[in-house]
Amino acid sequence: MGRRDARPPAPERSGRGGYAPTAENLAKWIYDTWHDELPELSTVKVSETPKTWAVHRP
Repeated sequence: MGRRDARPPAPERSGRGGYAPTAENLAKWIYDTWHDELPELSTVKVSETPKTWAVHRP
């Protein structure tokens, strides 16, 4: 269970390449980080506002 300490990659300040801190990227990162340890994980939904969200389904 060492992944509990995992953190998403830091966004690159220049805005080119690297990790863009979007809800879509965060949802994908959460799935990629946890799917091996949580086999029942099939979808990750990250809320952006009360009415919008990003969903990652592999």
